Amino acid sequence: MRTNYITSAILAVAILVCCAAPSIPQSITIPPAPAPARWRGLIGEYGPDDNVLIIFELDGTLRAHFNTAERERLNEVSRNVFKMASSAPGYDVLTFTRDARGRATQISIDKQVLKRRQIEPESGNQLHVKPLRPVRDLMKEALAAQPPQETGDFLDADLVDSLRHDKQFSRHSFLFPSSRLHATAGRRSRRAGKS
Repeated sequence: MRTNYITSAILAVAILVCCAAPSIPQSITIPPAPAPARWRGLIGEYGPDDNVLIIFELDGTLRAHFNTAERERLNEVSRNVFKMASSAPGYDVLTFTRDARGRATQISIDKQVLKRRQIEPESGNQLHVKPLRPVRDLMKEALAAQPPQETGDFLDADLVDSLRHDKQFSRHSFLFPSSRLHATAGRRSRRAGKS
């Protein structure tokens, strides 16, 4: 008798939790703190098209991403000198050269010099978009939208989660720094992903 009472109580609590879950607000994602001011002039892309080095900040550390390698944590030696945490052969010490405003113009990795790529305006703000309407409303509208009705011999929809499969797609979080986009923003057609 007592076992049935305990089982019933646990079941009742579980049902209440499940029913209350939709009314519980989803956790709010707090945007990360901006990169330290001393590093902002270093963040960017360096090198030619076939040997691009991306310098970025992640979780309070400066990082380097090479075309053919994983992201490498950089340890700050001085204002313009950093040492790779793993000290990979051939890529050991990174030395930045800055202009009068503190913006890096090139980076030297041991004896190799990589010039800064001019992919953004000098202010560095080309990726910041100020939506005309709240992103939450736009996402709700986008998720509710349906494609137009078409007739013809089409393949069935086959969506893949590109956020899971495409590490580079994570740049979407920089487009709207005021909020994090819903995971479905990274869904695309498998056929589109192959083309």
